[in-house]
Amino acid sequence: MPSIESWGDLLRDRSEADLIAFVRQRPGLVNAPDVMSSEYALEQAVFFEKRELVQVLLDLGADPDQRNDQGCLALHTAIELFDRSPTVALQLIDVLLARGADIEARGYPDFTALHRACAVNAIPIAMTLIDRGASLTAAAEAWVDGGRTPLDVALTHRYQELASLLQSRGAKSVDDLP
Repeated sequence: MPSIESWGDLLRDRSEADLIAFVRQRPGLVNAPDVMSSEYALEQAVFFEKRELVQVLLDLGADPDQRNDQGCLALHTAIELFDRSPTVALQLIDVLLARGADIEARGYPDFTALHRACAVNAIPIAMTLIDRGASLTAAAEAWVDGGRTPLDVALTHRYQELASLLQSRGAKSVDDLP
């Protein structure tokens, strides 16, 4: 299998046009982890906000649900962008979901995309995910005291506005589930 030293270094040091040319010449790399940190091109392209490159990688067959060794998914990385680039985050989420990213895929720590959006108080993303069918009752088993739903995550972080919006959409705490 072909390899690359570091996707992060490559994406940080080159223009988006150069990166697109690079991956088009080496399509076998699109699902290959880097040697340094087990990062994947798609997740790193999302992290560095390379929107056109994300499209090209997906066109070349990048797996939108690929996890690195730390359990990071491209969709969850896009959600994490919300604080620094809300518009870009929403655009990348739209692209990833339209191109087959599993809205219920679990990343670290056993979070779905909606759990992740609730953990960072990304209200517009949470509402987008709910509108696209994200489960309001998925329980993340990684919590020490048992599974927690997206509502539980919002309440744990004291995001009252988000919690109220989730409840208005029918979200429940794990304690209220059958």
